[in-house]
Amino acid sequence: MAAAIVYGTPPYNLVDVPIGALQVSPILPGSTALESLAAASLDEAVIAAPPGTAERDYALAQALRVLKPGGRLTAFAPKDKGG
Repeated sequence: MAAAIVYGTPPYNLVDVPIGALQVSPILPGSTALESLAAASLDEAVIAAPPGTAERDYALAQALRVLKPGGRLTAFAPKDKGG
């Protein structure tokens, strides 16, 4: 199991996505379902927040759920779409 997840395609020039991070975005083929991951099981999450409010809230809540206490969450969103 990976120690980190990545949701979507964050701006790679602004953040280092951990090598081996598990892709969990539902719009990218072959991704793992974020809700299927165990609670408090990961060290890091990098999120390219989806533009919709409900989808963004869900992705961030699930990322917080799967992070271990003290885990690192990095989230990005365009400033005209909730960032």
